[in-house]
Amino acid sequence: ARLTVAIGCTGGQHRSVAIAEEMGRLLEDEGYDVGIRHRDIVHAGVNSGVSGEPAAPASGASPLG
Repeated sequence: ARLTVAIGCTGGQHRSVAIAEEMGRLLEDEGYDVGIRHRDIVHAGVNSGVSGEPAAPASGASPLG
């Protein structure tokens, strides 16, 4: 299963980026395969260092399952 979470703030370059990165780190620590895409940073011409599409779960099963 795939879960998409969108977080926004005015401009999309400060709070939402920090929250998305922290949430991704916490989920990875729990064993989830996480992909992050910073839409507005890419459009602003800034290289975020994170590639496009979210990743599928590595094992296909929830680590909480």
